[in-house]
Amino acid sequence: MISGAVADIHAFRPVFLNEMQGSELQNRMDFKFVFHCSKLESILAAMKEHYKVLEINGVRIQHYETLYFDTPEHALYMAHHNQRGNRMKIRIRHYSSNQLCFAEVKSKLNTGRTVKKRYPLENMQQPLPANVLSGITATCGVEYGQLRPGVLINFDRITFVALNGTERLTLDLNLEMREGDHSRLLPELVIAELKLYKKEKSVFSEIMQDLRIRPWGVSKYCLAVSLLNQSVRRNNFKPIHNYLQKIQNNSLNGTRPV
Repeated sequence: MISGAVADIHAFRPVFLNEMQGSELQNRMDFKFVFHCSKLESILAAMKEHYKVLEINGVRIQHYETLYFDTPEHALYMAHHNQRGNRMKIRIRHYSSNQLCFAEVKSKLNTGRTVKKRYPLENMQQPLPANVLSGITATCGVEYGQLRPGVLINFDRITFVALNGTERLTLDLNLEMREGDHSRLLPELVIAELKLYKKEKSVFSEIMQDLRIRPWGVSKYCLAVSLLNQSVRRNNFKPIHNYLQKIQNNSLNGTRPV
């Protein structure tokens, strides 16, 4: 089903990186949606007249590799699980389309906004630079020396820019999650992230409402930890786990995925 939808990507008008400079929405509001890949083709058809798709070196589906950092006690994960107003994720991300690599600090503020800071690195094996952690102790009470590399997440991403307004949208496909000896593949899922500078009309949000797909307040990192690590608390993520199980069961039984 994804392969058929991928062909539709080439019907979108392209947008290029130089056209997006200065408008990457590093300070924004985020809304995430999770749905079965069988819905992707009809969703893209409804989006076609309203969005352009990012193209880098002739490629419209970018592969991302992301290594997340946390304390041995999963303090950053627990801040999200416990719904702290101020929380953050720290990661190194490799963008295969242009071979760029960044250390990234993604902070969720108690105002509901998300702020992301980037620091260029040569490769994913390079240690986190000390300036990445500016302000982390005040925000989450985590010292630099406590952080350890943990979950590795690989996925493919399609990025869209609205023809009108400041809206950005990413669709993440073919998720692969690993931590130590544990791994999980989620090929049937699509995770959409809608990014808005301010509250404004969103065609994608309207498409989601029409399909009765509601937003989920969970990150790929927290989803991976809660699925792979049996020792962490996951009570607040049980609804999304049940939703994933429902999607998988419907697919196995041949019924229409939710």
